[in-house]
Amino acid sequence: MQPVAVEARFLHYVCLCPNFIELVDASTFGSKMPRAEWEFIGNIKIPVPPLPQQRAIADYLDRETARIDALIAAKERLLALLAEKRRALITRAVTRGLDPNAPMKDSGIPWLGEIPAHWTAIRINHVVTLRRSRVQSDEERKPYIGLEHIESWTGRLVSDLSSADEAAVSATRESDSLSSTFEPGDVLFGKLRPYLAKAWVAEFAGRCTTEALVMQPVAVEARFLRYVFLCPDFIDLVDASTFGSKMPRADWDFIGNIKIPLPPATEQRAIVEHITEETARLDALRAATERSIALLKERRAALISAAVTGQIDVPACAASTADREAVP
Repeated sequence: MQPVAVEARFLHYVCLCPNFIELVDASTFGSKMPRAEWEFIGNIKIPVPPLPQQRAIADYLDRETARIDALIAAKERLLALLAEKRRALITRAVTRGLDPNAPMKDSGIPWLGEIPAHWTAIRINHVVTLRRSRVQSDEERKPYIGLEHIESWTGRLVSDLSSADEAAVSATRESDSLSSTFEPGDVLFGKLRPYLAKAWVAEFAGRCTTEALVMQPVAVEARFLRYVFLCPDFIDLVDASTFGSKMPRADWDFIGNIKIPLPPATEQRAIVEHITEETARLDALRAATERSIALLKERRAALISAAVTGQIDVPACAASTADREAVP
């Protein structure tokens, strides 16, 4: 749109009003790629104050949204740091153990490096059994897990799918004949786009996408194995093995032959408890930061809406802001 009788920045803010966006969104057509038509948008009535006031409102919103955006950016940097710290904590625990004074040895495995001298390194296919079963007719009511339900880098479900009676849990789920089955305690690992780091320990029996490898641990603690799968160096190794440009996948023959660290069983459990406790603190801080970002975004949207619809006196607000900035 080329503004001809309105300040461009003012029009920009009008188009960012939640009520305007909701109105346009409600007019869209097409289920997969919903679009709005110009014939509808062009006929929407918008507030148009005198041009000097439009400029004053745009100037005010430029300043205030810049402050809010700076706060949001700082909190998003904190989220990135928390995610990095979480991954480093997991990597350190599953590859070095909890005793900083433990004697170390070279594992002979490039992605792993040194490990405690009393640990072993073993191929994944020596400590798990790969489940290859498909869904039978009597299992069709079991809950379905797609890769979209597993949160990247944390191994958590992003929605509650524990009820076997839940219907239509995923709009993108595969047909029953193509679904794999899993049992409680199995470890699911996403072989499609492995750089997303999708690994989950099953808490119930169900069905899942065939894009997830389903492993039954037989000589390793399931939660320890999940944390190994969430190590960045492990993910990088698997990702480098993928084939297919549009839908890169890893192969079980490659993954199953990767050597991983294997502490004694009691130490595996201690490591899992340590990681669980420490990541819970990080996750609580992450959740609080995400809530803060959401509130800031809501404030930004509300501020824009109030300013362009005349619900606040922008000249008075601007003067108040200037007074605050003048205070030493």
